[in-house]
Amino acid sequence: MIKSTFFTLFLFLSISVIGQWSKTNFNEMNYGYSMAYSNNVIYVGTLTKGMFKSTDNGDTWVEINNGLPIKQIWAVNVLDDVVYIGTNGGGLYKSTGKGDSWEIANNGISSTATIKDINKFGSKYFAASSNAGIYVSDNGLDWQQNNTGITGLVATCLLNTGTDLFCGVLQRVYKYDQANSAWVKTSNGLPNSSVNSLAYFSDNSNNYLAAGLYSSVSELAISNDYGLNWVVADNALPNVPVYTVIAVNNVLLLGNDYGVYISDDKGNNWNDFSQGFTGASYATFLTKGLNDIYVLYKGGVWKRSISDFITSVKTNEINNLDYTLNQNYPNPFNPSTNISFILPVGGFVSLKVYDSLGKEVSTLLNEQKHAGSYSINFDATNLTSGIYYYKLSSGNFTQTKKMVLIR
Repeated sequence: MIKSTFFTLFLFLSISVIGQWSKTNFNEMNYGYSMAYSNNVIYVGTLTKGMFKSTDNGDTWVEINNGLPIKQIWAVNVLDDVVYIGTNGGGLYKSTGKGDSWEIANNGISSTATIKDINKFGSKYFAASSNAGIYVSDNGLDWQQNNTGITGLVATCLLNTGTDLFCGVLQRVYKYDQANSAWVKTSNGLPNSSVNSLAYFSDNSNNYLAAGLYSSVSELAISNDYGLNWVVADNALPNVPVYTVIAVNNVLLLGNDYGVYISDDKGNNWNDFSQGFTGASYATFLTKGLNDIYVLYKGGVWKRSISDFITSVKTNEINNLDYTLNQNYPNPFNPSTNISFILPVGGFVSLKVYDSLGKEVSTLLNEQKHAGSYSINFDATNLTSGIYYYKLSSGNFTQTKKMVLIR
């Protein structure tokens, strides 16, 4: 970590909100419940009409149910360019053609299981089920339960931070011990409320986790030590359950029965972020696209530009301001990943990618930028598997980090 120590400024970074949510042309009567974004495609799973996708940022939608006998979709994720969906009745399906057709991939999964989340960590696939705990697979087709270390079988969510895998089961969070193929409880201080959703973010000092809780008393918890200890962080939140929480450039957003709320101070304080919605109503799923955030609000798909998070300057004395270059996410990745960073002061910024031999393979940024938080998408479609390095330079600050592309 390199700090700027040459001068003192009177400022701090805070989030100023502009713009509002806008409704896409997705029919809310289809009741979207789950969602994923990958390579400019939005995928939406519904509870009655199966799967839909949009390739034009929500302007038009296509039903994609070829080969899909179950239309109640609880989970959607895109892993290594393959779309996975979880259903009731033990259903887990995959598509290698962006949803054009589906094939069943649930060998070993109980016919009574409902798949609530799907993810990948290392070379293994994971599926969270609401009544059978966690399933693990080496190939995404053949599954077996792995609940070693877990108490209870109601698993709701999975989180890959790039270096670790976490899951939410009942009122607890667990971290996957890859060496022993077991789960370790990381729940000290977590309220006695079911974990609905998990998110990860970091700064120069700590790695943070956020847990959205199904509670009307303690709605959200934060861990500033990567899950070892938790504290309730629900100041100014309404007393209703939190269905979804994500981190965008270290800003937290959550969805609940009243809409969307935002926090720019690690969950200590929350503000309403529902501008544009047609009244207070449930926001059940949030996901981040390339330039927009998408939310399932009242069963419909709404979007809002990430640029609505405008960093403003206010008076407050801070010495030794920190530049921050975060680890890319996801990592390992295929074919794209996001690189985020924070600039304490404006200036000329260069962000470049190099291969393991030091040859420059991509220039992601080479221009003037204001102080603030940024996230850049790196698409490695034309590159081969291997280790790559990304380097951020601005003023007297230079930092390089490693990332892994796996085909």
